[in-house]
Amino acid sequence: MRQQVVLWSVAASLILFLAWSGNDASGTSKRGGEASSLDDKNDGHQLGGAPTHVKYFEIYEGSDGKTHIRDITVDLKSVEFSPPAPPVGVGGLQPATHTFFVAAGTNWGRPDYEASVPHPTPKRQMFVVLSGVVTMIATDGDRRKLVPGTVVLLTDVSPSKGHFTIVDKLGVSTAIQLE
Repeated sequence: MRQQVVLWSVAASLILFLAWSGNDASGTSKRGGEASSLDDKNDGHQLGGAPTHVKYFEIYEGSDGKTHIRDITVDLKSVEFSPPAPPVGVGGLQPATHTFFVAAGTNWGRPDYEASVPHPTPKRQMFVVLSGVVTMIATDGDRRKLVPGTVVLLTDVSPSKGHFTIVDKLGVSTAIQLE
């Protein structure tokens, strides 16, 4: 139980780090659009100056048997997360089983993409890119460029055909496997 609480805290801490870092947590669409990871407009909906939303994207298998990408927005609610420190915005807590770092060399996955051999995610998990650049491509052709700060939820577990991953620039990501 203690391990799950610690992992939950790691996941929450990463989400909070991304919220305050100002990085684009949802990647860039092949259509050229970018979605901010933050609701950074000063429109009166902020938690004492902190963002009220975090955005990321999910790769999932649709009823057509192909994988797709969808954007997800998580509302952050003011919580006394670490008293006596002031409240912070928290949202989207999910139980986690493992967290670890992943590194792959430049062009990892490119031969599979060129041969049209996608791979499913081994478990339902979130990735947070810490350094480098990665491209993820759903089997419907939609793609996202992942840069440091990008968060992706992978739910296309086997027997899904999966997605393609190409490492464009050597880097490290954090993986958080979810229950």
